Amino acid sequence: MNENKKKPFYKLWWFWLIAVIVVLGAIGAVQESNNGNTKAETKQSTTNKQKEKKTTTPKSLEEKIADDINKKLGSKSNTKKKRIVELVALGESNDKLVNIKLSGDSILTNNFTRQSLLSKSGDVFQSIYKNKDVSKVTVFWQMPLVDSYGKESDQNVLNITLTRDTYNKIDWKNFNYENYKQIADSYFMHPALLKK
Repeated sequence: MNENKKKPFYKLWWFWLIAVIVVLGAIGAVQESNNGNTKAETKQSTTNKQKEKKTTTPKSLEEKIADDINKKLGSKSNTKKKRIVELVALGESNDKLVNIKLSGDSILTNNFTRQSLLSKSGDVFQSIYKNKDVSKVTVFWQMPLVDSYGKESDQNVLNITLTRDTYNKIDWKNFNYENYKQIADSYFMHPALLKK
């Protein structure tokens, strides 16, 4: 007697196919609801950041100058040193004295390096004097120098001071940067930059 025995339903292939489809559908629905929450949270976070930007305090004079200098000259020298070594603005509004110490770029020869520093000083003065509160600026350029004992250290190689009155007299489009020596309110160049 050959009886037709039916297999239990959980041993049939179509049962397992349906079970897998249902489980995958449930997992997909859970993930989609989580993604919806994440998208909403991200949108809210972005909105909060935009509000924070609008409500932040205005930048200080030092921050404005640093941003301008970094945009103009780059935030690092070609020797990978931080461009702005020190930046100080002292005094009352409309009468700020700015001292900025910068790392210079080392270029092939002393002559090219000197010309580069003088030229970039013009960029620095023009960037800083965009701020109407500034009345006097001193730019200090540092470069690595080796002393008689063979020790290397960053030293001031060029210092230039211009008051606003002197700055306003300069026609920057036609200015010969070698003339700082004659027109600057204060000027120093290290003898190392003059060597050939």
